[in-house]
Formats: sequence, structure tokens, C-alpha cells
Amino acid sequence: MWLSSFWPLSPEQLQNLWEYVRMRRAGVDISAVEPLHGTWGAGVVLRLRPLRGGPREAEVRWRVRALPSGRERVARRVVKLDGETEVRLPVRPPLRGEVECQLSIVTGAGRYDSAPVRATVPELLELAILKPPYRGSVYLALPPKDLLFEFSTHPLGADLSRCRLEVRLEQAGGVLGEVREEGVREGHLRFHLPLPERGLSPAPIEVLAKIVNPSGEEVFSRSWEVPVVPKRPGQVFLGPNLETRVKGELFMPIGVYHINPKFYGMAKRMGFNCVQAWGTKVEQARKALDEAQRHGLKVLLEMSTLLRGRYDRETFKAIVKACKGHPALLAWYPVDEPGEGQFEWCLDAYRICRELDPHHPVYLVICDPRLFAKFAGATDILAIDPYPVPHAPINLVSRWAHSAWEAVRGRKAVWLIPQLHNTAAYRDPKKGRAPTPEEVRCMVYQGLIYGAKGIVYYTWDDRVTGLVHEPALLRAVPELNRELLTLAPLLLTARRRLLCGLPDDRNWHIALFTGRKDIVLATNTGDSGELAVRLPGPFRGEEILFGRGEAEVEGAFLRLRAPKFGALAVELVR
Repeated sequence: MWLSSFWPLSPEQLQNLWEYVRMRRAGVDISAVEPLHGTWGAGVVLRLRPLRGGPREAEVRWRVRALPSGRERVARRVVKLDGETEVRLPVRPPLRGEVECQLSIVTGAGRYDSAPVRATVPELLELAILKPPYRGSVYLALPPKDLLFEFSTHPLGADLSRCRLEVRLEQAGGVLGEVREEGVREGHLRFHLPLPERGLSPAPIEVLAKIVNPSGEEVFSRSWEVPVVPKRPGQVFLGPNLETRVKGELFMPIGVYHINPKFYGMAKRMGFNCVQAWGTKVEQARKALDEAQRHGLKVLLEMSTLLRGRYDRETFKAIVKACKGHPALLAWYPVDEPGEGQFEWCLDAYRICRELDPHHPVYLVICDPRLFAKFAGATDILAIDPYPVPHAPINLVSRWAHSAWEAVRGRKAVWLIPQLHNTAAYRDPKKGRAPTPEEVRCMVYQGLIYGAKGIVYYTWDDRVTGLVHEPALLRAVPELNRELLTLAPLLLTARRRLLCGLPDDRNWHIALFTGRKDIVLATNTGDSGELAVRLPGPFRGEEILFGRGEAEVEGAFLRLRAPKFGALAVELVR
């Protein structure tokens, strides 16, 4: 066979052409092919037709081989080829886990074997721990009152409607709770199981689940562990609302990048409580942590050079082992702004941190919204760094923050990195500009409105730009930090409800935080204007806590007036 093309063809394109030729040699054509029940391991359905003058009969096989055991199941069917024919080849019972699948068609004209396809077939029953959300672990420094589980069932064609699901919690041989559900169907089942107020030990909680048929026979059984983490000095974890906790106490991260340690005292006085610092060698990491500790600051310990170009896994592990007990450590920061090609390294680094140090979270900064969902699986804190000034609309912050929250789905924390620098100054200090104080405040409020649990500004000093190069920001940022510290206890553990914003409104962004008090945060990213937003409950008054503008409760509505980039914090009175 001779193939000529004016354009270069990728290996995938060449493989597709070769598959097509071999199929035609067998005298058949496949017009459609789909997996059964959403996974190739459960079988396949295809539409087959003979070529003109081709064979009138075909033997079709779908082979599934378990990896790495090599166990095989083959679904086989002989079909008459009279026009287009649908062929269904279910594999029963399906092999679970990692499998390799291959289609074969044998006719009188020849034989066609597809390239093998790998797939993951889900277990009959899978478990997700929704509460507590942070790592699915119980931290004894702030133990939850109950656990929330979600079981996903994947019968893959089996009828379990007359079966019963039984779930039991055990710890150290004692039963903590039990629940039953009659009738098992494909989909999701959620269960709340209370935990004792006292008496939890550091031993793992075991979740035992089994599916029993009407005769009492076990169809399936499996167990999972819920880690229970004891208290430790300097322990940092994320609470039930994904807020940061230090030794169990609420902590609002207000940090800054690229600050020389000689300015740590100044930063502390300006309201910062954490800094980014580098630690790509054990000695460097310890020195950075010690210096921050002397000034009462926490550290996001960045180790980017260990995951750039190549992955220095052993050095990374050595730093985690050496520094995991340091009281100044806030979070591990494996690499800044990784690309898609670094995902596996980031995932491995995340696993190392979780295994060696359950007492500190992992923090990653992602600068491409298309990668938010993917990298959420390799971190505990997804930080985003939209820098809109001066070339993009300032509501870029809302768009990124909204996308990040959608990506993590309430399972990981989102932090915001607001812009303090002039992005053009790196090329020409005379070009571009840094954000104004009003723009910075607007960016911070956008982050909070869309669920940010931490603020880490970029940057203190990058030689040609940064906070110390902007006198107006040097005056404004400390005031903003004091606002954040005042609002933090009212926002971080509250239930957030978006009243106005994306995707419907690109200018006004408004959220109600219901907790110890009812707080509305609002910012106007468009021109000066006013807006009336419906409130979810009866309120009889309001008080502006921070910001320039007007707010007034009018019946079931809150009427707001704010200038361009205005940001308001309003307490509602019931």
C-alpha cells in the first residue's frame, strides 16, 4: 500500500488510517462504536455493515483482559450482515479495575483486530467522603459532629433492585453507627452518620459496606478507612468550611510574595501574617522558616526548582521530612504555576506531603483556568493569580474565582493572589502601571465573594515593581488587611450564598455570608451605579462596615450604590 500526503501526519492519524485499511480488507465497515454502561470494560455496541460484494456473515468478539492479572472474558456473537446491523456484546460479569479491551471481526474475506484500548472499570460500590471535606480525614483538634458519605453504585447491567446495602462504622473494634438502604440502583446514595461527642481515638475509622441479596448472601463487600489525625503543636489543617486552622484556631491567611526577610517586621506591622519563601535545600528551608518564626509569620514554603525541568523527588522528600515539624510552616508549595506536563510530578509531590506530614496542607498556584479541575486533584489549596490591570477587565478576577470554585466543587480551598505589581515594568519600567488602591480592594472583594479563603498578594518587591514601589498602595494595603482580619471570623465559617454575579451579571458581584452575623459583600466592577438585589430572608436594617457607597434595606430588597470599583461590606439586621 502506498500513502502520499502533502501534510505531515501524526502517529495517531497514521494508526487510524491503518485501522481503516485493515477493516476494509475484512470486507466490513463500522459506522459507530460505543461502550456499554459508559465503560469499555462492560462491553461494546457497534453498528456494522458489509462493503459492496462483501461477506454476508461475521463473527464479532470483544475481549477484556484484566491488568495486571491477565484474566480474560470474551463476548462473542455471529451476525448476519444484511445492511447495517447493530451488535451488542455485553461482558458479564464485568472485570473491575484496570482492563485492556480489543475488538475482533472475522469474515470469509479476512480478519480485523483493533488496537487495544485501556479502560478503568469502576467497582460495584465506590465511596466518597464529603464531610469532613479536607482529605476526608477527622482532625481531633476540631472533630466533626458527623460524617457524610456518598456511595456510587455501578451495577453495569446487573439487577440489584431487590438487594440491600448495609453500612457500619467501627473504630478500634467498637461500632460507632449503622445504616441500611433497601434496593440498590445505579447512582448515588448519601448517608449521615453521627460521631460520638467524646471518646474518638487516633485510630482510623473503618467504613464497612456490603450488598446483600434477598437470600441473605453477600453480593459485594468492601471496607475503607477514614484517617483520624491527633492534635500536634503547630498543626495546620482546613476546617469544615475549608477555612484555615492553626492548632484548631481560625486563621485568615494574609500573605505576600518576594519579600526580603529584613522587611518581615514591617510586613507584620502592615497586617501580613504569612509570607512566601523558598526552600529548595534543607538548610535553606530551615533558615527561611526560622527567620519567619522570629517575626511571628507563617511560611508558604516554595520548592519550585525541584519540579522544573526535572523532578528531584529525593530532595523534595528530604525537605518534607526535615521541616514538617517547624512551627512557622503554613503549607507546602511544591511548584509555582505548573504546566500540564508537570501534573504527574505535582501529584506525586502531593502524595509525599500527605503521607509524611498529615499536619500541613499543600498549596499550588495555577495560572490557566483550563487546568483548575485537573490540578485540584494534586493540592489542598488551589490558588489563582489573575492579573487584569491594565489590559483586561477587572472582573477577570471574578471569572477565574468562579471557575476555580466550580472546579474544586467544595472539596478544596480556593485562595486569591491579588495583583500589586505592574506587569509591563519587567520589560520597560516606564510602561504600564500598577493597580490603584480601589482596584486592589475590588479584586480582593471579588475573591471573597466567590469563596476565597486566603489572600496572598503579588508582590512585595520584584526590583522594578511591587508594593514598595507604590506609595499609594503602601498606605492602602494595611487598611485593607485590617478589614480582612475584622471580617474573617464573620466570613470564613459562614454559609456563602451568591446573590448577584456570574454567569448572569458581569458588573455587580454580591454574596451573603450567613453565620454569627449576616454580612453582605458587594463590589461593582463596572461604571458607577446602583442595584437592588432580593434578600433571602426578612431583614429590617443595615449598617455599612467598610467601603464607600450606600446601602439600604427596602422590604425584601437591598439597594446598593457604589462608584466604579467600589466594594462594600454591609451587616444586615434581622
